[in-house]
Amino acid sequence: TGHWKMVANLPYNVGTPLLLDAVRAASGIERFVVMVQHYSRWSRPADDRYYELYLEQDLLGDWALTRVWGRRASPLGRVTTQGYASLQFAVERLIEELKRRNQHRYARLC
Repeated sequence: TGHWKMVANLPYNVGTPLLLDAVRAASGIERFVVMVQHYSRWSRPADDRYYELYLEQDLLGDWALTRVWGRRASPLGRVTTQGYASLQFAVERLIEELKRRNQHRYARLC
């Protein structure tokens, strides 16, 4: 087989199994550049609040969890991004945030 390159921007749920299968099956990988992302959106209709989570890997291989929250029709929303050295730590933090949204009675939209 010849050498090949792959460049992709994939959703987390699709990207992870696809990447693992490709790495296991492929030989001759010359370059493999992938941005993997996870997106989760929550809403609490009782007081018009929203909450969004993005888990992404940047082109340098670091993981980042971005949190976006506020109220609809309000300019006072906030955004924070926290970097993580490994996917494991980033996913652990993501799971903590998902549990917290459930505890605060947010409804998951996607």
